[in-house]
Amino acid sequence: MVSLRGVPIPRRSAWRRVESPQRFRRGVLRAKGRVRVTLCRACGNTETEVIHEAPEVPVSSCVLVTSAQQALSFPRGDLRLSCCPNCGFIQNDLFRTDLVDYTHGYEESQTGSATFRAFVDDVALDLIARHRLGGKEVLEVGCGKGEWLARICDLGQMYGVGIDPAYVPNRLPGELTRRFEVLREFYDDTHTDLTGDLIACRHTLEHVGQVREFATLLHTSALARPGSVTFVEVPDTERILVEGAFWDIYYEHASYFTAESLSRLFRSVGFTDVSVRKAYDGQYLLLEARAGSRDPAGSRTEEGVADVLRRARAFSRSVGMKVDAWNALLERRADRRVVVWGASSKAVGFLSALRESSIIEYAIDINPMKHGRFLPGSGQEIVPPEFLAEYRPDLVIVMNPIYRDEIGRNLDEMAVEAQILVP
Repeated sequence: MVSLRGVPIPRRSAWRRVESPQRFRRGVLRAKGRVRVTLCRACGNTETEVIHEAPEVPVSSCVLVTSAQQALSFPRGDLRLSCCPNCGFIQNDLFRTDLVDYTHGYEESQTGSATFRAFVDDVALDLIARHRLGGKEVLEVGCGKGEWLARICDLGQMYGVGIDPAYVPNRLPGELTRRFEVLREFYDDTHTDLTGDLIACRHTLEHVGQVREFATLLHTSALARPGSVTFVEVPDTERILVEGAFWDIYYEHASYFTAESLSRLFRSVGFTDVSVRKAYDGQYLLLEARAGSRDPAGSRTEEGVADVLRRARAFSRSVGMKVDAWNALLERRADRRVVVWGASSKAVGFLSALRESSIIEYAIDINPMKHGRFLPGSGQEIVPPEFLAEYRPDLVIVMNPIYRDEIGRNLDEMAVEAQILVP
């Protein structure tokens, strides 16, 4: 056992690689002596291939935890990722919605970063301009704290409705909330009468287990406003597979999409004019579509699905080596001051996988709502950037490479001379 701030931590990694990917036919998965029937939750196919397993990972990455002890005893769940050879969709077979709580102390805001603010503004302005949305109405499903909803309503002089149980009233200044209202609820079939000229769903679909049913609800909402545009933003799983980015796999994300599987899902539930592009340095997929008639085939591309399977198998083989390399690096730096920058999902996924995570005592984040709290699972205290001026770290691990330059400038302003690494 080792300790972090006086709290015992088991020296183990939560991650276990599947040495040889297994094909489970007829929808039966045999794992740890149990037999269970699984379906691809995107297309209904009954044949899946297990590509990765990770037992006992934190069930949430963004909950505000008030003590190191609470963080280390945070509820855990199991990951078993399987890939559908029919559509390329990847899912956590063991995902349980009852383990994830979005209603208490959930903090996902990223708008403290100038880089991120510029990106979301560009997305909003592009949608407004291309679809002539000025003065029109927007429905955002999964609006979080309402920051993007407020921004697009302001930029386009639009009016909006948001739906999200994690919304916090009165958090945004009053002048930003004049043009929209938010229902603090989960989106379901009781909300399909709500619609808009733009129906947006940003970084929500990956948190949903039953993705086909959810996409069908979005289609029903879209049908209620002829000519409406549906916009969906999710992480790009192809990048995760190619980079072996194990830090981007975590319990909250029940569903993982490539451009192929995302477009196929939306076509199959009735959307037409479906287009998908990559953005934010290739980290996100941006889908746009219009409501139309159902396409049962979903415009499947055999070659694209085969590519996903090949990359998924390679991911399974590479993760163990990457985890071992990071453990070895941290062991060599055991007598140095090491911090991670970015106290969010990537950090939780990264540290939960490492045996030597206790060598890292602090996580840096610019979001003031997180300061003085602790990372679920690994227990690092979250502190503001200015803390580093006194702490003087030797190594800063930047969890998202798109922020490397921004973070480098912050360190220079504080005269902090530290090595910067990205996973």
